[in-house]
Amino acid sequence: MSLYEKDCKGCGEKFMGNDVTLYCENCRKIRYGYVTEKGVGTPVVCPDCNTEFLRTSPAQKYCDHCSEIHRKQSIKKSRYNYNKKAYDRMEFRVPKGEKANIVAHAEKQGESINQFFKRAIDNQIDADNNI
Repeated sequence: MSLYEKDCKGCGEKFMGNDVTLYCENCRKIRYGYVTEKGVGTPVVCPDCNTEFLRTSPAQKYCDHCSEIHRKQSIKKSRYNYNKKAYDRMEFRVPKGEKANIVAHAEKQGESINQFFKRAIDNQIDADNNI
């Protein structure tokens, strides 16, 4: 989010705010009973890279670059935790060079390697059960 000059909906004064900021610091204090020390538009030093930036929201801790890195790490952690909860992991090994053949065959079938393995295993289980 970027900061730009806005008119306060309470008093009409100009202040620096983002897309969702409606009131200046004084009107926020009157309306909500508090003013954050972390006001929008205040200069802050990023704890990761030590660059100074202007805060675009009261909760902002990191500069835009570091914020993006933390966002990606958070998404990665969430996916890891979901996959850990939702799936069982199996691993097996094939001789060198055989992986390329398996990948090529799966792609020819329009499947991912995982889909191909799942289909192959399901077919073998069905075949074994019908004996």
